[in-house]
Amino acid sequence: MTSKRETRQLLGRYFKPELMEGTSKVKPLDEAIREHIKPGMHIYFAYLPFALTYEVIRQFNNRKGDFTVSCLGGVENIVIMATAGLVKRIIASYLGSILPSPVLSGALQQAISNGVVVENWSLLTIVQRLQAAALNLPFMPVRSLENSSMAKENNERGLYKRIIDPFVGEEIGIVKPLRPDITLMHAYCADGAGNAIPALPFTEEAYGAFASKEGVILSVEKIVDTQYLRKNAFNVKVPASVVKCVVEAPFGMHPYGCRGPDGHGYGEDIEFAVELQEALRDFETAKKWIKEWVIDVNSHKEYLKKLTLKRLQKLRERVSYEGWKADAAKIIRRLPDAPANKVERAVIFAAREVVESVKRHRYDSILAGIGISHLAAWIATYMLRFNRVDVQLIVELGLYGYLPPPTQPFLVSTRGMESCLILTDTLNILGFVANNTRVLACISAGQIDKNGNINSTKIGDFFLFGSGGAND
Repeated sequence: MTSKRETRQLLGRYFKPELMEGTSKVKPLDEAIREHIKPGMHIYFAYLPFALTYEVIRQFNNRKGDFTVSCLGGVENIVIMATAGLVKRIIASYLGSILPSPVLSGALQQAISNGVVVENWSLLTIVQRLQAAALNLPFMPVRSLENSSMAKENNERGLYKRIIDPFVGEEIGIVKPLRPDITLMHAYCADGAGNAIPALPFTEEAYGAFASKEGVILSVEKIVDTQYLRKNAFNVKVPASVVKCVVEAPFGMHPYGCRGPDGHGYGEDIEFAVELQEALRDFETAKKWIKEWVIDVNSHKEYLKKLTLKRLQKLRERVSYEGWKADAAKIIRRLPDAPANKVERAVIFAAREVVESVKRHRYDSILAGIGISHLAAWIATYMLRFNRVDVQLIVELGLYGYLPPPTQPFLVSTRGMESCLILTDTLNILGFVANNTRVLACISAGQIDKNGNINSTKIGDFFLFGSGGAND
């Protein structure tokens, strides 16, 4: 017969969660890359892992990388890697320099001229290809690419086909799974074993982590105990079982912002991003920037030191939604008395058209695409709400009910996330919301004809930006 004391001891022994669980996989950044990244690999980049990207560039400087890289959107870190000569193929829905706004990159054009192949998809079909791999499916049905040049090109590559739906007899597109060798991912936090909470919004969920053949090299803003994760279990997306190692790399998404579900993080470093955009306009200036900020900086710790503690603290302060008020006061003092320029007039004209279209057709939501289109969508949303029209602003990266604050005119800001009704992922926005509500898409394009056919991928051999979510 077991005594009460023995019963209490038994319960205490087996039913008390440990503060830190699992085998620690924490490693220094350089060691993680050295051990797991090999030439010729197909690497998937999840959640803008800038610190990890820079370490790959350092270690493969003057070496043959020959990497295939894939991602939802190839932003500055991918452009930098291609400029460094380490990439042979890029698989993405858009590619270029986008912070604070889309700018064509001369460095990227030169890399493409030097032989880098760009395989373009829509945003949702990249997600669906990762899902197919993660679910171990032979293909995934899609609707996004129909009648597009992407359908033709990827059909020729053997990655997209059209089949007859056996249930209703209609033709539908299917895509081949996207299975990278390894995934580089930045997350908001994780425990030492690798159970992780991604940064907001959960754009690509953990599809890239599960799709990867060899697992994930995970960098995080901070390492937390397992008890913290249990209290925030609804935000944990990545299990330790798919993580090879964990690297603590604060400001690992810089110059982009990073926000966690607890509201902490840092805002976008716009001043730095503008300088980087300027450098990426030309191949030679881009190479000089890479030497100064990546090659000659021996570690992520040195990179942060070069940024200075004062600058980093300023970025932490930018994460608060209320911070727009102080920023707006400064901007108002500098506003010129000059009349609106062409871009500003185009934004206002487009916003008025959006307002009338929403009223006329009774749309539930406005999808804001990147470029001046998202500014038009923002203004239209505020005009409609002011006049008591119930409409929600949505963004393809996972924002619903978004009320962007003044002073940060880029598509998604860490500050603005605080205003959202729902912070979710791309599949929910472009898949579920777009297919089940009345959505007006407000998008930009490089070209458009009289019939409304749009082109945002390339003109001849000149690459623009890519489809992004436009085809979805």
